[in-house]
Amino acid sequence: MSERQELTGAEQNADIVKRVEYLINERKGSVEQVWELIERFVLPLRGEFYRDQNNEMEIDWHRRSIYDSTAVFACQALAASIHGNLTSPSQTWFEYAFKDMAMNEDDEIKEWLDECTSLVYAALGESNFDIEIAEAYLELVAYGTAALTEELDDNTGKLMFSAMPIKEVYFEEDYTKQVAKL
Repeated sequence: MSERQELTGAEQNADIVKRVEYLINERKGSVEQVWELIERFVLPLRGEFYRDQNNEMEIDWHRRSIYDSTAVFACQALAASIHGNLTSPSQTWFEYAFKDMAMNEDDEIKEWLDECTSLVYAALGESNFDIEIAEAYLELVAYGTAALTEELDDNTGKLMFSAMPIKEVYFEEDYTKQVAKL
């Protein structure tokens, strides 16, 4: 058994809290200052990035920092272009296939894979994927990182996606310098 599996639930919770606090402290300073500048000049209508806002009235919508909107329009145009070309809502942008090319040549298997592709594409079309991936692309273009979560709505049985603000996401590397899996 690994060390993580031997911990009790309370110990695991305390360990996670300690690790997140460490990641919060690691990111304070230069990274957050850069992200705040990006928010101010590239995504100005998102509110103040590192201030907790309890309501819309706390956001200063009349900041006078932007004299040229080139960065704002460029960010929006690139994000829209990525969305339209990579995950277009108007056409199927993926298809399933097996690694074993011989299996892909079998007509019955090919038909089954096509049906699976159609079902998944229909499920994405019924969900909020297009709206949330568009938000994720804005974050990706502006900040260089984006996070998208997927859940199943218990009430409707449909997929629900959420583009998480980058300020709410923390990454931890493992010993191979890859994003760690908890």
